Amino acid sequence: MSKHEYQIMMLGDSLIEWGDWSLLLDRNDVLNAGRSGYTSAEVKDFLNQILQDNAVRYCFMMSGINDLFHGISVDDVLYNQLDMLQMLRAHHIKPVVLLTLYVHNDAQINTQVQELNKKMFEHCTIHGIPTLNLNHFLSDDLGLKSEYTEDGVHLSSRAYSVWSRVMQEYLEQTL
Repeated sequence: MSKHEYQIMMLGDSLIEWGDWSLLLDRNDVLNAGRSGYTSAEVKDFLNQILQDNAVRYCFMMSGINDLFHGISVDDVLYNQLDMLQMLRAHHIKPVVLLTLYVHNDAQINTQVQELNKKMFEHCTIHGIPTLNLNHFLSDDLGLKSEYTEDGVHLSSRAYSVWSRVMQEYLEQTL
C-alpha cells in the first residue's frame, strides 16, 4: 500500500482543524491533521498514526492551548512538542513551529502561553527549526484581539485570512 503524498501537513488541535488550508493556502497538497480538543500528548499520538499513512515534506505544528486549559504544566507540553519535532525529523519532514496562540483576555493562560513559546522558541533557535509567531499579527496586550476570535479561543475567518497571508509569505520564501 502506498502512502498518500502531501507537500504540507498542518498539525494540531481545533485551531488547525477548523482552517480550510487547501483554500486558505490555494494549494491541493495540504493535509489537515488538526483535531478538536486534542492535547499535545494526543496530537503526538495522532502524529504517529499519520506518519504511517502519509508522506509529507513540511509540517506546520501548533499545540498546547488545550493542555493549559486542562492544567497540564508548560514543561509537559514542551516535552510533547519536542517529541513531535524528533518524530518529524526522524521521518525527514521539515518542521515549522507555529508558536501557541494567546487567548482573549485571560492573563493567567496567556502568561503560560508566553512561557511555553519562549522555551519553544529558544529550543528551535538552537536547533535551527523555523518558527512563526502569529501572535505578532493576531494579538495585543490583552491577548488574542477580539476581532479575531468567536469565543476567546477559536479563530474567526478574518484571523484565518491573516494567518494564511503570513504562511503564504513564508512558503514563497521557503519552497
